[in-house]
Amino acid sequence: MVNRFRLFVIWLSLSALRSPTIRFSVSLSKQAFFDLVAKNNQKLIADKIDNMIYETKIEQSLILLKPDAVQRKLVGELISRFERKGLTIVAMKMLQMTSEMAKQHYRDLVDKNFFPQIEKYITSEPLIAMILEGSQAISIIRQMVGPTDGAQAPAGTIRGDYAMSYRQNLIHASDSSESAQREINLFFPDQF
Repeated sequence: MVNRFRLFVIWLSLSALRSPTIRFSVSLSKQAFFDLVAKNNQKLIADKIDNMIYETKIEQSLILLKPDAVQRKLVGELISRFERKGLTIVAMKMLQMTSEMAKQHYRDLVDKNFFPQIEKYITSEPLIAMILEGSQAISIIRQMVGPTDGAQAPAGTIRGDYAMSYRQNLIHASDSSESAQREINLFFPDQF
């Protein structure tokens, strides 16, 4: 008879692959593992495990730490939050956004009556542009950032913890794969 303690240790080792920093995930319950071993069919076990291991979708997102984040010296804190989450910084630079870049970046808002205020704010001081990468990065980053209005954002989100207004809300994060690609090409045209 197989020692159940050894089997449990093997199961725990496989379960450790669920770590968010690893690109692979295993979904195998302890009982299912014991059932497979009990059948004493190593090929069946290997096939079952191979079918449960899959590569997750790695995404990239553009992050802008806006002028108010730079002015308030929050850059290090905000970057460390992303790194502690397990996201990887692929590229980063400080730049002064031009009016032309602002119009391209906020192309959906250019015709709005409040765009001149956004343009004045975003071009007023330097900002930090970053490309972050990770498993399901876009949705994870959006959750970390929180809603646009800092006054309404829940505590624990970046805007909830540090922003107090709708317009000066510290940070921009891509909202989809398509916008991420467009924004990355705008801010890092020579990167890829």
